[in-house]
Amino acid sequence: MVTRAIARAQKKVEDRNFEIRKSLLEYDEVMDTQRKQIYGTRQEVLEGFDLRDKVLAMFDRAVLRACETYGGDADGFAGWFHKTFGGEVSSDAAAGAVAGEDGDPTHVFERLEELYDQRQGTVGEETMRKLENYILLNAIDSRWKDHLHAMDSLKAGIGLRGYGQVDPKTEYKREGFELFSRLFEAIEDEVTSLILRIRLAGEEGTPAPSTSGELEAKGMGPGTELDAEAMARRQAAAQGGQGRRPVQRRALPASQAFDAMRQQQVQAQRMRAAQQAQATQQEGGDKEAAPAKTEAAPAEAAGFEGVGRNDACPCGSGKKFKKCHGKAEA
Repeated sequence: MVTRAIARAQKKVEDRNFEIRKSLLEYDEVMDTQRKQIYGTRQEVLEGFDLRDKVLAMFDRAVLRACETYGGDADGFAGWFHKTFGGEVSSDAAAGAVAGEDGDPTHVFERLEELYDQRQGTVGEETMRKLENYILLNAIDSRWKDHLHAMDSLKAGIGLRGYGQVDPKTEYKREGFELFSRLFEAIEDEVTSLILRIRLAGEEGTPAPSTSGELEAKGMGPGTELDAEAMARRQAAAQGGQGRRPVQRRALPASQAFDAMRQQQVQAQRMRAAQQAQATQQEGGDKEAAPAKTEAAPAEAAGFEGVGRNDACPCGSGKKFKKCHGKAEA
């Protein structure tokens, strides 16, 4: 009878532990699905797969969202278009795009593709691919980090939803999906606001009008120079080099700007590794030099004649003479 009672209690404990593990797995599946999707998109960008089509699709989705926001306000939509893409759109196209359910943004899409082709013709196809790669990766990485923090905060307090007679796991999945949808919208908004407006070193033409201070704070606002000189100035400022005169360097062509950035990052990593190795060698040299100083102490024992072995050492160390300068006599 006691054995059966123990078996029942053990089964209850095991069932409870199983439910806990199952619940944790259901929470983790939400993040696992999102992680696979965002990493898949990032891998496609790294491989340079259909970057032009991806960017144009982002343009179209950003325009559709703006049409809903500026419904019936053609002037507001035209202002948003100029602020975001750095180009102009005709009043007829703007009015047709924000005409509610009967709106047709086709002419706006065509205008965007025209601006895109002009931009590609200015910087070159190869540079345009690198520019798309850089901006897409930067947007995905920065926004994904923010999304992870948001999901952690959601998970930390989702258990309290049970007091409201709702299933916490269901609420976590629903709100997690909403956050993930806003993540892609934030990525698209950042990419579309930069891809046609960012300026490369040596590129002719006036900078496009500025948008938000957030982009300028990131160093990716209008007129941003993506060359070795700009990177050197930023690194000097980060290392406390304010007040020093920046070294004048020749700006690289636009097609080599991104390669120069990667080379400087590699050089900076090598310099940090060399400094760490030098510091390690100095610490090792100090440790080896210390015993040499202590070994010289017994050689001075000849100057302490008449001192008893158990007396305090005259050197003031507080040790007995036989444990200090009297070692040479032993």
